Amino acid sequence: MNYSYDKKPFPISRFFIKIMLIIVIVFLSIWLYSKYKVNKEIDTNELTKEQVFSNNLEKVKNAALKYYDLDTVNKLTSNNDKVTLKVLIDKKYIKKLKDYDNKSCNINKTYALLTKIDDYYKMKVNLNCQGVKDYISLTLKPNLNCKTYLCDASKEIKKDEEVEEVEVNDNLNSQNQDNDKNSSSNIDNKNIYKKSNSNEKTYKYEYAKTASINYSNWSNWSNPVEVSCQNSSKVCNNNSICLKEIAIEKQQIPTIKTYNFNQISIKKTTTKNVYVCKDKSYILYNNVLYETKTDYDNLDNWSYRGRFIYDIPPKDTLNDKYIYVGIDYSNCGSTCSGRERYYFDKYSYSNFSSSSSCSNKVSKNINVYSYTTNLITAKRNEYLNKCYQKVRTRTFINRNIDYVWSNYKDTYLLNRGYQYTGKKQLVK
Repeated sequence: MNYSYDKKPFPISRFFIKIMLIIVIVFLSIWLYSKYKVNKEIDTNELTKEQVFSNNLEKVKNAALKYYDLDTVNKLTSNNDKVTLKVLIDKKYIKKLKDYDNKSCNINKTYALLTKIDDYYKMKVNLNCQGVKDYISLTLKPNLNCKTYLCDASKEIKKDEEVEEVEVNDNLNSQNQDNDKNSSSNIDNKNIYKKSNSNEKTYKYEYAKTASINYSNWSNWSNPVEVSCQNSSKVCNNNSICLKEIAIEKQQIPTIKTYNFNQISIKKTTTKNVYVCKDKSYILYNNVLYETKTDYDNLDNWSYRGRFIYDIPPKDTLNDKYIYVGIDYSNCGSTCSGRERYYFDKYSYSNFSSSSSCSNKVSKNINVYSYTTNLITAKRNEYLNKCYQKVRTRTFINRNIDYVWSNYKDTYLLNRGYQYTGKKQLVK
């Protein structure tokens, strides 16, 4: 049987759809694989909680070592000093710390506690983040060749088995537990053991005092620089580390000082045409017409009252005139600043007449008087104080310390500048 049919054309549209679908699947697979690979790398590099905590503890340690520099350590007044995370943040030694969950660490319960023992130091660095806390202990010793003043000395310093070191408590006002569970001792706010009860072991305690400090030679004095005469000089003594001396030299420079002040006087300023009695004299003051017996402008018609001294230049009145004589400098030193006083001669005028009427009046030009301000200048030879500062420096090498063992609270030693080192020794 023969069949006949029409041959259909090749489906080009379907072919392109399949090609596009394959391309999309390939790209999607590549994208998913790359994303999985990146996420896997991120998971591999992500820090654990322990690593974040350890890093934060290291940051606090480094900040504390920077904080306890040469000046800070030498200014400590006791064998123990505590600096909190809050202080380190405020002083820009460290930024705020975040834990693994991005929550802030406690700024008051995170701290570094420095304890002086003999000629070295112990530092306890405590980190507290959301209740999770841990600490590290460091053995340190001053070393000016290190990046920080206190450097790691754990290999250099070995513990003496016969000497028991005082353990540092987080709260210097709380009790410190002894290693022996059967005995305990209290610790005061300077972290020093108090004397044990009579039925307990007896200890002696170590005291120390700086006997001498070794420095390099002084540098040459710097060139003088003009400064305020309020600046103070500084001379080093042997009681504390001092690396700089300041010398202030005062000089008096001759000068001519000018003093200016204003005097307020009543003087003739103009004239005014007024209709008045022909045979009488007048002045016009403050828009009031006054009849005078004599010429008001002539000082000979005034009565001299004497020479007086004033703290403030006096002001003329209608009846009183003050003539400047000079300045009194008796209250001044090498210079005056408001302590000068003023000499004036005083004159009074009393030749005013009561106003009376008259039949013969004419138009006359009358002198008009009013207040004027006059600038008065006085000069004086004075000395101007100028101060110049010079500085010299030296470097710290080391210090020699005198150590003594004695009973607890030995007033003889304490009154002579000795301090507890934090060590005690069992009396055999």
